[in-house]
Amino acid sequence: METFKNVLNRLIQEFIGKQIEDKTSQEAFQLESLLHLTNLRICNMCYLDPFICEYSEHYYNLDFTRKKIALDMFYQKLPSLVSQSVIKDFQEALQQNKIADTLGARISILKAWMQKKCLQQKTTQDARIDLCCDTLSNKVNQYGCKDNKKQKYKKKIWKKQTYKPKYKQYYKQGTQKAQIFTQQKY
Repeated sequence: METFKNVLNRLIQEFIGKQIEDKTSQEAFQLESLLHLTNLRICNMCYLDPFICEYSEHYYNLDFTRKKIALDMFYQKLPSLVSQSVIKDFQEALQQNKIADTLGARISILKAWMQKKCLQQKTTQDARIDLCCDTLSNKVNQYGCKDNKKQKYKKKIWKKQTYKPKYKQYYKQGTQKAQIFTQQKY
């Protein structure tokens, strides 16, 4: 029994990095990890991998009873629309006995959902569905042609250098033509 505790302590020290001997410091360490998990949240799904990494790091510091609480909290940390659809997919997979209720299974369901949504978004961007409202107008011999209006550009009027530096050329407000005005030096 003593060797089992030594092996367990060595594994904890190897993977967690801290050697916890007494119960009070271990309890404080687990409470700190649980507090960190409750305050953790994700708003932008582009940062999913760092979120999963940090969540799993603190999740594995907990004991069995607190792991159940943290496991139920995992999908609640996601944005609301994402969490609703991912929870639905997870419940379907859980009812069909395809997966077990573990953190790794929840992460794999979340990544599969993300991959499916990204593929749907990519296909809709590639398809560019148009309603073809131009077919209602009676244009002859213009199949798929768009009426591109030419963009009007303003002509750039360059300022001319004057031969005397005390006369500067600038635009009078509200006009496009440059006018020469005397500017006195003080």
